[in-house]
Amino acid sequence: MKLFDKKKSVQLYQATATVLVFALLLGVPVTSGELFYATLEDNKNQAESELEGVNSEIEGILGGQEQTQVELSETAELLSELLAEKAILEKDIVETQLEIDITNLALDDAKLKEKQGHEAMIARIQYMYQNSNKYSIWDAILDSDSLIEFLNRMEFIAQIHKTDRELMAEYTATVEKVQKLADNLDAKMDNLLTMQENYEHQQEYLEVVMAELKTDMESYETQLAAAEARAVEIAEYIEEQNRLIREEEERKRKEEEERKRKEEEERKRKEEEERKKKEEEERRKKEEEERKKKEEEERKKKEEEEKKRQEEEEKKKQEEEAGKNSEAEKDTENEKESESGSEYVDPNPDVLTGEDVVAYALQFVGNPYKWGGNSLTEGCDCSGFVNLIYKHFGFKGVPRQSQKFKTYGVAVKYSEIQPGDIVVYPGHVAIYMGNGLIVEAQNSRNGITCTRSVTSGTITAIRRVIGYEERN
Repeated sequence: MKLFDKKKSVQLYQATATVLVFALLLGVPVTSGELFYATLEDNKNQAESELEGVNSEIEGILGGQEQTQVELSETAELLSELLAEKAILEKDIVETQLEIDITNLALDDAKLKEKQGHEAMIARIQYMYQNSNKYSIWDAILDSDSLIEFLNRMEFIAQIHKTDRELMAEYTATVEKVQKLADNLDAKMDNLLTMQENYEHQQEYLEVVMAELKTDMESYETQLAAAEARAVEIAEYIEEQNRLIREEEERKRKEEEERKRKEEEERKRKEEEERKKKEEEERRKKEEEERKKKEEEERKKKEEEEKKRQEEEEKKKQEEEAGKNSEAEKDTENEKESESGSEYVDPNPDVLTGEDVVAYALQFVGNPYKWGGNSLTEGCDCSGFVNLIYKHFGFKGVPRQSQKFKTYGVAVKYSEIQPGDIVVYPGHVAIYMGNGLIVEAQNSRNGITCTRSVTSGTITAIRRVIGYEERN
């Protein structure tokens, strides 16, 4: 308050000096009371103007604070949803890893059994062919007392061979079945880890945004506190000026009361003269306005008559040419009618196809993945990849965040998907390339790829852009 008073004291001296100088130049006698009153009024007006500016500043701060709070709430909600989805995903990763570990153990066990069965079968074969015992091939031939005994021995040996083959086939089938299960689980884990990486990038981005918004809120609070304190300071100064003005007005009222009473009759006379003068001026003004009005009406009337005359001449001229141009006019009218009701269509509908988009995108397969990147050669993320591909063909308003592609273009059923359509997943986006595959900026490990199935993740939207979004 002291700094404000010092500033206003300087302004008071400046205003007083200005009024005094002008009064002396004009030769007008000025009393100390009049000079003081004029200075108070000037100070009050300046303070009110300054207070109005401070209040406007406060409104701007409150508006910015409110908008920042809305953005902060929306970002917090997005982060909460992302964390919930991430927690579910991490649970799926743990469960899938457990399945992989169990499957690997089962695979090792199946391979061990297959190996042991194979070794046992070899041992039995060697035993039967190399050793001399009653179960060997040779003993079955040489030691048989009769043909029936020989056949029985040979049947027994054949049954052993059949049993060995069936056991080995069973072992081999078990190994293949468990191996296929392990491969499927590895592919599932790869997809889950890709989604986890995307979620972590999104979480990092949202946390940075929230930190910036919180910093903005703190800045707004500091600015608001300073502005409100300034407003209170100015309001107090204005109240003080009003008090001084009221005191000065009361003094002047008493001082001039007698003079006003003596001059009342003169004042009334002058007021009457002024009233009559104003009435006369008003009368003359109305007469002048009425005269101008009539002149304007006359001018418009002449213009209208001239316009009608010209229209009549033009009409006659058109009637003379009507027979010659009637057919051409009908064709022109039909073209205008067909164009007037059309909605937006692609300016080159026969030029760009989904295959063109896919062919262009496949040029960048093998290039690196970079979260937040905007280069098809040096690195980009999933939404940046789709954004840059479609921008290359001149499409406008292409989103830069994966989930915003849900509203870009038009919705397409899975049964009607075509090359070039945009496929949206939780935290991911790709381009369908045909034959059940997608081209995408997959993750930092794999980069830009074209080998994954379109059903490798949960599809949340399929959007078609070609023919439905405006291009340059």
